[in-house]
Amino acid sequence: MIRLATALVFVLCAPPVSGQSLIRVPIDVADLESAITQIADGGIIELATGAYQAPGGGFRIQFPGKRFTVRAATGATVVLDGGDTTQIFAIEDDPGGAPFRFENLTFRNGSSTVDAGAGGVNVLGAPVVFARCSFLTNHGGNLNTAGGVRIASDATVTFLDSTWENNTAIQKGAALGVYDASATVIRGRFVDNRTDVSGHGVRAAAAGIFVLDGSLVVERSRFENNRAASVGGAINGLGVFTDPPTSEPATRIVVRDSTFVGNRVAEHPCCPSGLQAVGGAIHVEDSTLLLVERSRFESNEATWGGAISTFRAAVEIDQSTFRGNRARTDDTIVGVGGTFAVNSADRDETNRPSGRLTVRRSLIQGRFGATEIAATQGGCVFANGDQNRLFGNGVPQNTNLEAVRAFVTIEQSVLQDCDVGQGTTADGIFGGAIAGLLADFTINDSLIFDSDALGANAVGGGIALLTYSRATLTDTRLAANVAETRGGAIHAIGSELIVDRGAFVGNEISPGINEALNASTGAAIHTQPFLGADNSGLDRAAQGTVANTLFVDQVGLPLWEIDLDSGPINAMRYQGNRFFERTFPDRVFNNLLTGSVSATDLDDLVVVRTGAPSTDKSDGGNQRLASRPREGVLVAAPSRIRTDPPPGEPAPSPAWLGWLWSGTAATIDGAALGSRVGSRPETVAGERVLTVDGEPSATATFTGEGTASGGCVATDTRMCLGSGRFQVEVSWESTTGEQGAGRVVAGVQAEDSGLIYFFDPNNWEFLIKVLDGCGLNNHYWVFAAGTTNLGYRLTITDTVTASTAVYTNPPGSPAPAITDTTALPVCP
Repeated sequence: MIRLATALVFVLCAPPVSGQSLIRVPIDVADLESAITQIADGGIIELATGAYQAPGGGFRIQFPGKRFTVRAATGATVVLDGGDTTQIFAIEDDPGGAPFRFENLTFRNGSSTVDAGAGGVNVLGAPVVFARCSFLTNHGGNLNTAGGVRIASDATVTFLDSTWENNTAIQKGAALGVYDASATVIRGRFVDNRTDVSGHGVRAAAAGIFVLDGSLVVERSRFENNRAASVGGAINGLGVFTDPPTSEPATRIVVRDSTFVGNRVAEHPCCPSGLQAVGGAIHVEDSTLLLVERSRFESNEATWGGAISTFRAAVEIDQSTFRGNRARTDDTIVGVGGTFAVNSADRDETNRPSGRLTVRRSLIQGRFGATEIAATQGGCVFANGDQNRLFGNGVPQNTNLEAVRAFVTIEQSVLQDCDVGQGTTADGIFGGAIAGLLADFTINDSLIFDSDALGANAVGGGIALLTYSRATLTDTRLAANVAETRGGAIHAIGSELIVDRGAFVGNEISPGINEALNASTGAAIHTQPFLGADNSGLDRAAQGTVANTLFVDQVGLPLWEIDLDSGPINAMRYQGNRFFERTFPDRVFNNLLTGSVSATDLDDLVVVRTGAPSTDKSDGGNQRLASRPREGVLVAAPSRIRTDPPPGEPAPSPAWLGWLWSGTAATIDGAALGSRVGSRPETVAGERVLTVDGEPSATATFTGEGTASGGCVATDTRMCLGSGRFQVEVSWESTTGEQGAGRVVAGVQAEDSGLIYFFDPNNWEFLIKVLDGCGLNNHYWVFAAGTTNLGYRLTITDTVTASTAVYTNPPGSPAPAITDTTALPVCP
């Protein structure tokens, strides 16, 4: 090992040194400390092959009055080593300007117990780029000390093609900690990092990345087998609420084109805390926004939220795949939310915002790989509102349901084989795919199938709504879902259920049992009111409508209602529905106060109560079909096939197709389908056509999408220039406050330039050009010309360095010409 001087090097507020532009260690100077002192502004320090021992307290760069690069010489293998006794590097400078750069270096065996430090590298304030660096077996031994890297105090740090492996911390951020700072990770690799080590803190979080009141962008990266003891196996984001609250989140995390496999949250046997283990891959909390696009989550595990959990924070998912994630469950552990868990229970005097989850164009599959039972409650999704505040448990009571519900939106997605079971019987087994307590669900254009709620008193094979929940389902189909006791597809108690233009096909109650008519408790839908007991003022009727919906081949009676003569009542209503059922062909509905009726009798049914108001159950239009309907649906979720997936991923990375049909035979693109409901991967772009009994019934379209040499992913609102290196996006705003996104004019784009329109592709608003001026002034140049008086925001992002150039113009002002020859400063 090359042993360098042990004295610390402090460069405090020194003026720029008139030094050399290239210093080779140890050829030109003996050690790295001397090179840091002598290098010129903009210069390069090159290190020869070797292991360089960090001095006590680490190598230091503090306000040097210059920026420079430290890199391995061509072909050299360079290790900066902390010897398991000291932090390796500390960098402190003012924000802004050109970054310090570290290239092709390994930071190994760093260790620190200093508060607000890091075992590997600690960055305060300064802009830094790490390119092709590795952070290995570094350790943070203080409750506020990161393992690999810690960045803070408005630092802006970019990591390119870098690796974090076997780093540890006893509290948070084993690989990377971000505090009131901004980090960008492109093509990163996080493997076997841990906070579940012996002696870990009570809330040991984020074996991968911890973010507090900061910004994190992760693109084309892989997180594998990272293990946290309490929160966030791979990533944990926390934003501190402000009083009064602001609309902007304190922490913002963006994850694109990335993979999370086998990450886990579980305590070390040393340190039982009694806390739930939450967020197998990602957990976000309080004033935090998490955006996930085109990413894959497989076989991640916790007890709340096998893949992603949120506590009072907002999560948005798009074009992503979730398979085999698990909320750990057995006869003593209640696992909640096999894929997603949303929790909103306030502990503050102030009523904080409820948790929010939005999932669009995504596949959520429970049973996959080693995962069979995905959870005890909510095999795909579990959402819990603020019951503390609703009931006044330790906080001021608020009975306004809109203020205390958790909110979940699911659009154009497939939820498949998300089974619940096991767990303690006293806690209940419910919601094979979706479970909500004091939750509000909006589900559109989606397919929920093959999900089961099995075990003693298990209810809601597809969806379970409890405790003042609400669900609005539009153009959504539930098929082949099973419940042991009630509600093969949907069970709702004291909740509001609205179903429009849906379909229920082949759902089942009490699998394997041919129950009698008076015991077949809702193969499709089971509803009942809620009797508040000790909270008598919070009694809740069952309410809502089921309209314009198809019921086919349920194994059991489709609709079942529990009702109370003196209230709370069951006020559900049904109209315009079609039934083709064979278990009980002339009966489709049962209310405990009226008995069972046919579809046509349901039109005229009025439930008369002696101690509560009567309910007219229908406006009419329900009918029994004389022949089997010939209908079907296709759902592309995700719809984009990644032709250039993240490193280590198979190419192409597939999209998924879900289908459901109700005729006698069906094909997709001429190939026969053996099952009425199912899904399959798709690796070829193009349109798919579902034909039912010889007639086209539904279509779905898949697009191929990839990146060039950079990280830009082209869409209709995102232009990629410079072989995919530069990402160009434009938003507009009118003088009346209307807003929108600029769109790329197709077919006219060149390597370095392209056109944007706002409303009409034949009416171009912007010409944008990004030129390589590196040979002249070490910058990329931006030129743009606009023909609009709409306000705009033009953002150009260098996906290699994560630097951005932003140009704005207020509404009502003519667009000025842009000629910026210092736009993007970091050249190759």
